[in-house]
Amino acid sequence: MLLTAPAWAADPGLSRAAFDYNTLGDHTVIAGVANKSLAIYQLDIWCNGINNLTLKDSTPATLHGQMDFAASQGMLFPFHEGLPYWVAGTGKDVVLNLSAALQCTGTFWYKAQ
Repeated sequence: MLLTAPAWAADPGLSRAAFDYNTLGDHTVIAGVANKSLAIYQLDIWCNGINNLTLKDSTPATLHGQMDFAASQGMLFPFHEGLPYWVAGTGKDVVLNLSAALQCTGTFWYKAQ
């Protein structure tokens, strides 16, 4: 198994955006920055109930297709060699869509570039 350093240790230039939502629909997790793209380097998610999450930007362009969660299930996209998993469009927000009004929490580690 390959172990990597956590994002905050491997790249101190990353910013952190925690979220905790329990309503369905779109939620802006990270506000866009003019003339910059938001690159996501690590993401952890935990859902207390059955939910389908979609990660997108405010274009809206889908960054990651539907992620299906059972009750009390989580997912980790760990920091990997300094490469982002997703990059939002220039000046666009990072948006998380929940299919159900059930609690999901987590943290994005990102950089505006």
